[in-house]
Amino acid sequence: MILQVVRPEEAAEALRTLMRYIEQAEEINRREKMPTEKLTEEELRELDEAEREMDEGKSSTLAEFNQSFRSKMHRDGSS
Repeated sequence: MILQVVRPEEAAEALRTLMRYIEQAEEINRREKMPTEKLTEEELRELDEAEREMDEGKSSTLAEFNQSFRSKMHRDGSS
């Protein structure tokens, strides 16, 4: 076993790096456990169209887009 003297700054940086790696691993684990949602081709086309409208300035806010999208999804789901 080899002992090595390190400065406190180096030890602190090593700890921060290790903590980042642990946080990243935890985040990956959480994402893998999340349920996935599959959209139909029509829903994907609608999202693409909405993105184009937002890019062109036709949709004034993201909140308005989300509201209209939720309304449409609710109507489609209840019919």
